[in-house]
Formats: sequence, structure tokens, C-alpha cells
Amino acid sequence: MDHPGRVRVLVVEDSVRMAAVTRRGLEERASPVDVAANGHRRVVMAVEYNYDVGSARVHAARSGRFEVCRRVRAAGRLVRRC
Repeated sequence: MDHPGRVRVLVVEDSVRMAAVTRRGLEERASPVDVAANGHRRVVMAVEYNYDVGSARVHAARSGRFEVCRRVRAAGRLVRRC
């Protein structure tokens, strides 16, 4: 779904509580937010949908942040910072 004039955000977070807090804060600023909790879903969402911004914790043990970035780049999506 497109959201003209708004930044669409993908939050990569395996903690339900942290994902809810992050989503609430971003949505209060009128940004549509999707949350991806597991590795496969993260890659699928990042490749299939047109996100303006992605957020992931570097030190999360199960995050797989760097692997997600590698796969997204391999699929031809721009990832500026990983």
C-alpha cells in the first residue's frame, strides 16, 4: 500500500515489546510502519515492498541484520547503510 507524502518504515525486531514501542513512536509521527520479526520475513518484506527507511538493532543476537542487508542488496534494492 502506498502512502503519498509519508515515509514508509520497516522495523526489524524480534522482541514483541520493542517492536510495539518502536511502532507506536513512529506512527505517532504519521509514518506507516511494518514489523518483521523473523529472518525470512525480513528479507521478503524488504525486497517485495518499497520502504523508505529500515531499522534494526546491530547487537541483537538473532537479528541477522547484516545478512538481511546482503540479501536485499543482492535483490537489487538500495541499502545505504548496514
